Amino acid sequence: LNKLNKKAAKLFNTGAYPQATYGKEGMGVAPTQLNGLRRLAAQAVSTSTTGQCPTTLIWTALGKKADPAIKVVGDQLRTWFTLATKEDMTIVSKAWWTSKGKYYGSKNPWGTVAGPLGATIATLDSIGWHPTTPFKWVDRQENVWKYKPDTPVNDILNQAIEDVSAILWKDAAEHMDGKGLEEGPDLTVLWKHIKSLRRKDRHQAATLLQTIAAGGIWSLRRKYEHGIVEDSTCPWCGEREQTNFHMCWGCPK
Repeated sequence: LNKLNKKAAKLFNTGAYPQATYGKEGMGVAPTQLNGLRRLAAQAVSTSTTGQCPTTLIWTALGKKADPAIKVVGDQLRTWFTLATKEDMTIVSKAWWTSKGKYYGSKNPWGTVAGPLGATIATLDSIGWHPTTPFKWVDRQENVWKYKPDTPVNDILNQAIEDVSAILWKDAAEHMDGKGLEEGPDLTVLWKHIKSLRRKDRHQAATLLQTIAAGGIWSLRRKYEHGIVEDSTCPWCGEREQTNFHMCWGCPK
């Protein structure tokens, strides 16, 4: 559908994602499953060109909030805040310690997850947070977050989402020409250009721009590094190695 109509990519949010994650708050979404969801999201909004950065594709086409990694964490924590206060805190705390002990004591931690309590512990651990108690968590920067019934949770949720974002862009920085993304990019200008091209029905140009931003351009140097070609010399000028920079900007021809 994305090839026929670029607007169809938005259907991932309303169709594929809800179906693939139905009931996720009860059992959580393991890292391998989450990676699969993100691949689906990236494929839904991109071309068939290999080697593209999924985070760049998802954030430029669907937006930050639509990234499965962001949605899974946000939905899980919101569910926990809703459910935890409906039970006796002493009972919840005992169950938390039992589940936490099984999780950290297992060689296959996600295999011990059963129910929203265990899913919350596993989700927090997956983003580098320590689930100290049902209502006290320590984030990646060693900040302590405490939750009390009937108090706002926006600050906790926002910090969790920011930490997920940091993990995603740190991984993206390891992608082709991704150096510098460790602190997160400012996609404002890129979004504006892509949206402008879409409004003008220049979908092919918008897709090309998105592909370039996601590291989907294969210069001869990249092909050489992957054993696809035997020579990485620029075929246009014949003077230098054809890197992405040379191909787009440096070649005198």
